[in-house]
Amino acid sequence: MINTSILYEETGSKIRQVICVLTDLTKLKELEAEVRKAERLATMGMIAGELAHEIKNPLVSVRTLAQLLPDKYEDEEFRNEFMTLALKEIDRIDEMVNKLFNLTLKKEKREHVKVSLSDLLEEILEDISIQLSAKHIQIIKKYLSQPNVFADRVELKKAFSNIITNCAEAVDEKGKIYIDIVQKKNIRLPNVVTFKDDGPGFSERSIERAFDAFYTTKQKGSG
Repeated sequence: MINTSILYEETGSKIRQVICVLTDLTKLKELEAEVRKAERLATMGMIAGELAHEIKNPLVSVRTLAQLLPDKYEDEEFRNEFMTLALKEIDRIDEMVNKLFNLTLKKEKREHVKVSLSDLLEEILEDISIQLSAKHIQIIKKYLSQPNVFADRVELKKAFSNIITNCAEAVDEKGKIYIDIVQKKNIRLPNVVTFKDDGPGFSERSIERAFDAFYTTKQKGSG
């Protein structure tokens, strides 16, 4: 890169001197290329972490069913339930893979639609019913209101599903999970869904990092 400066005589009519500064940008260009490469690798790492995190939940359901299958193979009702839920969870994984693939191309946009919070929660509980039953977990619901909200249904379901699954993993055998829907007078936050379990809870460090991407305290967790 070349930068030039012109110095004039005091009268301003004649050029007295021309200063040229030559700058070698090779190192700068190499550094910029390294930064771009690091950013691409970081993005790939985040996508891989997101994929691992989102695939884990349906795999837990399929694995639980598979573990119970040998003892209940003669139960036709269980076999039918196994096939239905297994295919449903496989479809969820397929949707997640496609979605994350699309994220590498462009940001996917969905229209916000009317969503019944209570219906959505019941749908999620049905999806993971086998996982909950395996640990004899009790779900205690208190729907003081049954509002509709406008939201991205897929993203909202994923968020609620992850929270409930994390609660189920945190509690012991025969643990309890509490799910409440409360309607408040706050205009900015009229509907509140709360989740609580009787597990060990968060440490102070975990609370500070609770919203960090892929942070987990589980030995084999993905955040």
